[in-house]
Amino acid sequence: IVHVNYSKPYPNDFDYERDDPSPYQGDTFEIYDLEGRHQKTYNLRNIGIKSEGLGNMQCEPRVSGDYVVIPWDYFDGKNGTRFTAVFFDPEAGKVINSYEKQLSSAYLTNYACSGGYGVFAFGKYDINCMDMDIVYEGKLSKTISFTNADINWQTTFPMLDMGDAKILLPYMKSASTSWGIDGYFIIDLRTATYEKFEED
Repeated sequence: IVHVNYSKPYPNDFDYERDDPSPYQGDTFEIYDLEGRHQKTYNLRNIGIKSEGLGNMQCEPRVSGDYVVIPWDYFDGKNGTRFTAVFFDPEAGKVINSYEKQLSSAYLTNYACSGGYGVFAFGKYDINCMDMDIVYEGKLSKTISFTNADINWQTTFPMLDMGDAKILLPYMKSASTSWGIDGYFIIDLRTATYEKFEED
């Protein structure tokens, strides 16, 4: 699955005030088989949730089991920002389910996928903590709240799929004097439990 975002040159007589730019812009999924043969094209803007307000893709889509997870933020002046994770079946060409979260004092810092799960980390603007929502096929499974004051939860690093519905979460200690990773947790998405990862 390849995400392609492109803009074609406008013609010389293009009127920037009156003409529609959409024929010259694109945001697509290109689906290939494992031999590199092109199979399908999907317009990403048609896969989002139909919502009032401005839709913005916060992170790159990722594969989770048989689905593609597409993370959107929707903002409108009345309701604020709402995070929506769309679970899309590229074989059937349709949205299977979606997970939504209203963002008032939180923001998406990170997300990863493993074994059909999507795990979304939300930081708090004024508090050193992090909520991690574990979502299975578009439905909220469990939430883990990280509140250990010895760890700087507002500094995040990319999470890594370890296979078998497990995620590697790097962290930095609050007392660190230089920016860098001090340790790791392994998160089991099936059981919503975690433990320190001590291996090199």
